[in-house]
Order: sequence, then structure tokens, then C-alpha cells
Amino acid sequence: MRDRREKEIQNKSAIGEKRRFRIKAQQERKGDSEENSEEKRNRREKEIQKKSVKVEDLKSKLATQEVELHQRTKDTEALIAKIGQQTEKLNQEKSVADAEEQRVCIA
Repeated sequence: MRDRREKEIQNKSAIGEKRRFRIKAQQERKGDSEENSEEKRNRREKEIQKKSVKVEDLKSKLATQEVELHQRTKDTEALIAKIGQQTEKLNQEKSVADAEEQRVCIA
């Protein structure tokens, strides 16, 4: 009977020890996950800051490119207008030359 009682006590003690071990392991995991969460949060904040810097850089480049594009558009429009004027002038000269050619052929 005494042996039986001692075994029961040992079993209860072993069960209690297992429970304490599991609780301690859960607490450690919880602590680790909290640390991991904090580390992840810090990493994400750093990533966001890096991306913010990149976005600002891209905005600056875009603004510069928009100014260049506006200037190139103006230059292109001016060139098209000049080509149009030259084409009109050439068409007039061709008309004069055609008229002169017909006059010479008739004469």
C-alpha cells in the first residue's frame, strides 16, 4: 500500500512537472513570438522608410522628366510648324514651276 501511495505521488509529481514544463515552454514561445513581432515590426518600419525614400526620389525624377517632356513637346510643335511652313512654301514654288512649265510647253 505504501508503494502504491508512493507511486501515485511520483505520478502526480511527474504530471505536475510535465505541466510546469509545458507552461514554461508556452511562455517562452509567447515571449519569442512577441520579440519576433517586435523585430518584424521594426523591419517593416525600416522597409517602409526605405520605400518612402525611393518614392520621393522617383517623384523628383518624374518632376524633372515632366519639365523635359514639356520642353520637348514645345520644341516638337515648333518644328512641325516650321516644316508645315516650308512645305507650304515648296508647294507654292512647285505651283509656280508647274505654271511656268506649262507656259513654256504652250509657247
